[in-house]
Amino acid sequence: DIARAYRLLVEKGRNGEIYNISSGVSTSGEELVSMISKVMKLNPKIKIDKDRFRPIDLPEIYASSNKLKKETGWKPLYSLNETIEDIIN
Repeated sequence: DIARAYRLLVEKGRNGEIYNISSGVSTSGEELVSMISKVMKLNPKIKIDKDRFRPIDLPEIYASSNKLKKETGWKPLYSLNETIEDIIN
């Protein structure tokens, strides 16, 4: 997905513009660990230390790739889970 987005930006993007390459979906660290653990057939114990959170930390962060989609026609073809499986395998 990212390589295809880069190619489309080279072909159709505007010089000096900023584009986000993203699914537009937020994934928590806990969800990511869970996805990786499932593929690797592991069962780790996850402990969240609330003392390490900062007051300025946002509860959810995600990027919008609407500009990229509109200007290049790009859209993600692979899910995060597919990507994790490919990397691990």
